[in-house]
Amino acid sequence: NPRAKAMALWATCRDNPRAKASLIRSSRLRSGKSPAAVLLAALEFHGEQSEPIAKACIGAMLCVATNEPEFQSELAAVGAPRRILETLETHRNMSFAGEFDALREWLRECAR
Repeated sequence: NPRAKAMALWATCRDNPRAKASLIRSSRLRSGKSPAAVLLAALEFHGEQSEPIAKACIGAMLCVATNEPEFQSELAAVGAPRRILETLETHRNMSFAGEFDALREWLRECAR
């Protein structure tokens, strides 16, 4: 279940700085892809049809990116900021209640 996996990652990285650091340091997962690429692929595959999955994927990406320029660079390299903003445009009622406000400018800048 992609939503459950993304939600678990989001919660783990928000509440456990060591887990977040470990994920960032792992440049490749068992699949051979970067964590950024895997999260983006899930968003691209499920995001338009399912708002809950889209929210979980975006929340996981932004949670890991918070205060982590290295992961922000990885997300930017795979085009995640543009896809995140496109998905938020599709699901206009999606809200993170200000949790990722600090990343708003970075998203817009990278999406250009």
